[in-house]
Amino acid sequence: MCSQNSDMFIIADRSDYARDIANFLIHHLPEGTNAFGKDVPLHLTRISDPISSARVRNGFTDRHIVALGHSLGGDARYGVSLL
Repeated sequence: MCSQNSDMFIIADRSDYARDIANFLIHHLPEGTNAFGKDVPLHLTRISDPISSARVRNGFTDRHIVALGHSLGGDARYGVSLL
């Protein structure tokens, strides 16, 4: 959600960052069996809808996600953990 101040600059809500990270993990992070011990391509394709839906319902059953960040990046990663 974005809002505009009187100077017409767009200010992004901090939850946008967490949403973007969550959507990347849900829709683009390769399945563990397709990524472990292999070179992952620079441009990741979108994974199938059944896998994305399963990740939303059950989380990541084949791995643990560890994310590090400082300041705004840390705040965004913490926000993902609350979703």
